[in-house]
Amino acid sequence: QMGEIPMHAKWPDDLALIAVDSGRSASTPDLVGRVLRSAQQGEAASALQNLVSWCHDFARKPCAWVEAVNDCEKALEKLGAAAGVEIVTSEHRAIREVVCAAGGAYKISGAGGGDLGIAVSERSYSKRILSALETRGVRAWEVVVAG
Repeated sequence: QMGEIPMHAKWPDDLALIAVDSGRSASTPDLVGRVLRSAQQGEAASALQNLVSWCHDFARKPCAWVEAVNDCEKALEKLGAAAGVEIVTSEHRAIREVVCAAGGAYKISGAGGGDLGIAVSERSYSKRILSALETRGVRAWEVVVAG
């Protein structure tokens, strides 16, 4: 919530983080503006509030990260559908299928609409995920997260 002090969450040692280029650029101000205009009422407002609540709850108890990433992506899909805005693009959906089939979870990063996504998995699956993405011509990099 606005004005609250950010909470520190320790990144688990056995969790891999992979940055993924969707191959499509996006305008964050444009996308956020369209979502906020739609979220003034009705289903979009409810979907946005659900997403904000989910983020707030997760920040207080960061535990099942892979499951949480999947849950967040579903909430973003619902928000996009309710707002009539393509937050999760077809490129991101295709990447998510590859990552999930290889043992991880995937979600857009930032406002969505293109650009980057993130994959998370148990560290033992990271090479499999990177290989599966590379085979499909998707650029991805494992990111090292310090304490």
